Amino acid sequence: MTVEKRHGAPKMRRSVKLIAAGMAIAPFPLADTVAGGPSIAFDVDDLTFQLPSAIPSTQQVRVYTGPSCTGVERCFSPGTTVTSLVPEWNDRIASIRVRGSGRVFVCLSPHLSGPCTVFPSSQPILRGPFHHAISSLRTI
Repeated sequence: MTVEKRHGAPKMRRSVKLIAAGMAIAPFPLADTVAGGPSIAFDVDDLTFQLPSAIPSTQQVRVYTGPSCTGVERCFSPGTTVTSLVPEWNDRIASIRVRGSGRVFVCLSPHLSGPCTVFPSSQPILRGPFHHAISSLRTI
């Protein structure tokens, strides 16, 4: 991994090497697509290939530590179940962005128990008992 500095802020650049038939073809960077999801681009001879994200950004659920989808962000793909959020995220979610037809089922206790609710749309500010109190979730 290398770090580039552009416009005063460091930018992380990751690259991997494509291996085919036991030989390295070319190193290629992991970049972000216009839609915000990761993609992989690589060159073989004079051909360029770009593989889009396996998870379309239109189906993701993102959670944030701050209100109005600010602060630290974590992204979950459809069908993800987190029975117990890691300590860095437990009781820290303050807002949720639901993209497309996605929904998120959240609970105040681990193992999808305790008071729970479904958010069928984005929540710029979690109110009531769910603000900074979510311990488990499932994306639908």
